[in-house]
Amino acid sequence: MRIITLTIALIAVGTFHGQGFAPMDTTVRTNELSVDVTGFIRQFVPSSSDAPGIPNYYLPTYLLAYKHGRGVGALRLGMGGEYALRSDTGGYNSNTDFTNYEWRFYFRAGWERRWSLSNRWSCYAGIDGLFGTGRGLSHNITTHAGRPDVHSTFKSFGAGPVLGIQFHLNRRVALYTESSLYWIYQETGQHYSYPEDENDVKSLSTSGTVVFSSPIAVWFAVAF
Repeated sequence: MRIITLTIALIAVGTFHGQGFAPMDTTVRTNELSVDVTGFIRQFVPSSSDAPGIPNYYLPTYLLAYKHGRGVGALRLGMGGEYALRSDTGGYNSNTDFTNYEWRFYFRAGWERRWSLSNRWSCYAGIDGLFGTGRGLSHNITTHAGRPDVHSTFKSFGAGPVLGIQFHLNRRVALYTESSLYWIYQETGQHYSYPEDENDVKSLSTSGTVVFSSPIAVWFAVAF
């Protein structure tokens, strides 16, 4: 409940500070840069039971977003990623000497249609196209043929509708949340590279899934 209380408090501050205005004013909303602040808000919630659907460790798929408004519509872009590096020199046990890393990058582009609900509330609906890519390398897997370098690859494509609602604290600052229903196709490949090439093993797995994201993420947006 604390995450809900904090959000309501921010909305209340914006409501009682300043006069109302038209959220769809193009002189205000032409460009908008936003960041996912759910992880920051999550720091004020001590346990996952207080924030259903938000894990203790929150990693957004799209950390940054940009929108360029044209009338009642807007071009929407988003990007994010992740990088992990883990190493162990092994000390006196050389069998545990390894270095692993993995990175992934996500990008989305789409279009949204906006509607003004009141002096401070607006909503939007649109559609996104998705793309993701990534690579990884692992040294710490032992098999009957030795310890190979395991090279991994990742690709994803997708698309789907999105629906969101936005509260305007003032002419420049807003908070919003959105829900999406994406169909995502993924390819994950692995290449076990041994000192002897004849032992190399390659595999490729594919999957197609429908992913629904509930409106639990909070975005902080600045218009300019």
